[in-house]
Amino acid sequence: VMGMIAYARDREAYDTYQKLGYLSIFDLLRNLPQFWHYVTLILLTTLAASSVDTLQNGLASVLSHDLLKHKLSPNWSRLVIIGFMIAAVIQAAQRFEVVPLFLAADLVCATSVLPLFLGIWDKDLEFWGGRIVVRAPTEVGALIGCVAGIVAVIVNGKINDVHKAINPYTGKVYEKGPLSYFWGINYKSDGTPYECALCGPKLMVTFIVVPLVAGAATIIFSWLDVWMGGDRAREPFAVIPRLDLPTDPALLKKNKDELELGEIGALIEHDRDTADENKAEN
Repeated sequence: VMGMIAYARDREAYDTYQKLGYLSIFDLLRNLPQFWHYVTLILLTTLAASSVDTLQNGLASVLSHDLLKHKLSPNWSRLVIIGFMIAAVIQAAQRFEVVPLFLAADLVCATSVLPLFLGIWDKDLEFWGGRIVVRAPTEVGALIGCVAGIVAVIVNGKINDVHKAINPYTGKVYEKGPLSYFWGINYKSDGTPYECALCGPKLMVTFIVVPLVAGAATIIFSWLDVWMGGDRAREPFAVIPRLDLPTDPALLKKNKDELELGEIGALIEHDRDTADENKAEN
């Protein structure tokens, strides 16, 4: 609604991109009394805080769960979150544009989304009677897949002749070199501006190609990892011992025996319940 009102007041400025549609609400607020500026600031801060506190609680919960497993204080998770917030404030003080910042974050996520989600797949797939086997991803394969996604972004930038990311409105240089394509607002090597990040097909193609390259590299290098390393390829890079579990071999054997007995008891109980249900039906 605010965008339509702002556009109706100054169509020419929005048609010629002297004013930006996604900032139209601030164009309307400019002519209002300062009281409304304060009200808008409070509302925007409240909206941002309602999103950030969910992220903070989620991160603290995940970290606290692991800390409690290792008999460490969950307060360490709160200190980590404070460190993240300090870094976020420093980043915000640099006044990056919101759209390129989101584009950079989305493109970084695109390099790793398939390697991470393929980790849910834990069994090899066999086709044509086992003649073709697709291995479940390994940690090495997923790591190389993420790197391949980053390389795919750099190659896309090289193909499109992008060498510099510059804010077209403030002239601020965000990045120079191969990583500039991550920002989505780019300039070619001859200094001419690249196509609009949100209205050009080339960046859309990049968002399609990058996850596919990362996923394919994960599958291929996982297969090579298993072929070269065998069962060792399935082992984790590093194992952090849990402090809430006994380390004495005798206690470990006792816990294992108790676990096995418990599983057997659960199976017997399940069979007994099933038999009772069948009798009741008959």
